[in-house]
Amino acid sequence: MNTNFGNSVEQSRLDEEITKGSPQRGDPKKDYTAYIAEEDGWWIGWVQGVRGVNCQERTREELLHSLKIAIPEMLELNQQEFIDVPEPHFEAITIRL
Repeated sequence: MNTNFGNSVEQSRLDEEITKGSPQRGDPKKDYTAYIAEEDGWWIGWVQGVRGVNCQERTREELLHSLKIAIPEMLELNQQEFIDVPEPHFEAITIRL
């Protein structure tokens, strides 16, 4: 496993670029923790707390990009998957974090 990320200034710039902005679809900004590692020539990773967000890419940059794209897609899919239709007397309230 290679944990040498090279130039820390360049890495800091890349990390800022990857985390800049919020996911598409008008979601409020939120930080997510990704766990990544290089194994056998591939970069692999997943996002904590978002079921189904795991990726594998040839470069660290491609992996971070894929994870960032996958987050809003899986949040939407997970939300649709768990839609419960309540009884008529329940009121639907949106809670924004």
